Order: sequence, then structure tokens, then C-alpha cells
Amino acid sequence: MNDQQEKEQYSGVRDQETRAPLDQHWAASDANDLETEQRLYHEDAVLEYPQSGERTRGRRNTKNLGSSQPTKKRFSVRRIILKGLSPMGTISDVDDIVDAIVYLTEARHVTGEVLHVDAGAHTGKW
Repeated sequence: MNDQQEKEQYSGVRDQETRAPLDQHWAASDANDLETEQRLYHEDAVLEYPQSGERTRGRRNTKNLGSSQPTKKRFSVRRIILKGLSPMGTISDVDDIVDAIVYLTEARHVTGEVLHVDAGAHTGKW
């Protein structure tokens, strides 16, 4: 297996790892299981609803938000397109950020630079 194939295989595993908690969240939401939904959120989670401009910060506050929503909500995933819209066809993860930090700590002559670790998202060409 060459390096590109290994990277693609690793990327597929990461996609599955990313998708699993989303599937758990949607199933819990469909079942009106707020406790399971809340367990999936990080303590400093931020929920944004772009249609209304609402932004809720923190797991505790998302719990309050969830209890005020209709109990008969259902999710139907048609497609997940973020990765496909990325200019590089991928989404940055923790390993990418760590690699950038290691590079900057070892690059003695790099100063005053902005290093974008976002798979091209900063270009705004999504």
C-alpha cells in the first residue's frame, strides 16, 4: 500500500469516527432522549442556527435549549457535503494542527506568519 492509499484509508476511518457521534445524536433526538444528546456534546460546545441567527454556547445551555424544542422532531440525513466542498477535498483534524505546531516550533527562521490549517477554507471558495 502506498502513502496515498494509506492516507485515503485513514481518512475513511476518520470519516466513520466523525459520523458515528452524529448518527448517535440524531437517533437520540428522534427518540427524544435529551440525556444521550447532552452526553455527546463537549462541555464548551456551540450550537448555531444560521436561519434564525441563534448561537448557544456550552453543554449546560444546549440542554436548556433542547428542553424547549418540540418533542416530535425527526432528522433525515440526505447527505453530508462539508468534506466535498472543501477546496482540498478534506477537513483538517487535530493531527494537522499538531503537525503545523511542530513545524513552527522547529522552523527557526519563520516569523510573523499566519499559517492556515483549514484545508483551504480560508479562501472562501466553498
